[in-house]
Amino acid sequence: MGERAELMLDPACVFDSLSDAIFVGKACQEAAFRWYEDPLRPIGVGVHQHRQLRDALDIPILQTEHVPGPEAKADFLLAGGTDLLRVDAHYDLGVTGSLTTIKFAQSLGVNVEVHGPSPVHRHLVASLQGTSMYEVANVSPHHSNPSPHIYTCGYTDDWTSIGEDGTLPVPSGHGVGVSYDLDLIRKQAVNTWTVTADGVA
Repeated sequence: MGERAELMLDPACVFDSLSDAIFVGKACQEAAFRWYEDPLRPIGVGVHQHRQLRDALDIPILQTEHVPGPEAKADFLLAGGTDLLRVDAHYDLGVTGSLTTIKFAQSLGVNVEVHGPSPVHRHLVASLQGTSMYEVANVSPHHSNPSPHIYTCGYTDDWTSIGEDGTLPVPSGHGVGVSYDLDLIRKQAVNTWTVTADGVA
C-alpha cells in the first residue's frame, strides 16, 4: 500500500501470548501502522497484560471493544491498558452509554473510535471531536457489504457510499435517520417478544 493508505491491524484477540502480540506489534510499529487493536486472548479484557504491551511498543493500542460500559472503559484507560477507546452503541448501553464514554474520553483528550458501521454509529462519529475513522467490515471495490439490505431509504455501508473526498453522509431522516424494510425483517424473525408495563409477553 505504500503511502496510499493508512494501515491498522485488528488481530481480533488471536494471540495466546504477550510475546507473540509484542512481536507482531513491533512489525506494525516499524511499518508505521496507525494503531494496533485487540491482539490478546481471551477477549482483550486484561488490563495488566495490555499495560505490558503498551510499555513494550511505540504504537497506539486501541482497546475496549470487549470491555462493555462507560465505567469499565474508564477503568481500563486510567489503569494504563490502552491509548485509544472503542465504543459501540450495541454493547455500551446504547447512545447514552456511548456518549458518556465519549465525553469522559474527550475530557482527557483521548480519541474514541466507533466500532462497526450503522446509522447510529454515523451519528456518533459526526458528534465526535476526537476520532479518525469510520469502521466498516468485509468491503472493498471488489466485494460488496455482506450485511442484509434492511433499509428502504438507500442507506448502505457498502464502499460505494464513500464520497470522493473520503467522507460518508449522516442519515438525516427521523430517529436515527433511516427507514427499515419491516417485511424483510419479519420474515427473518426467529422469535418475537412484546414488552408491556406488566413484563415481557
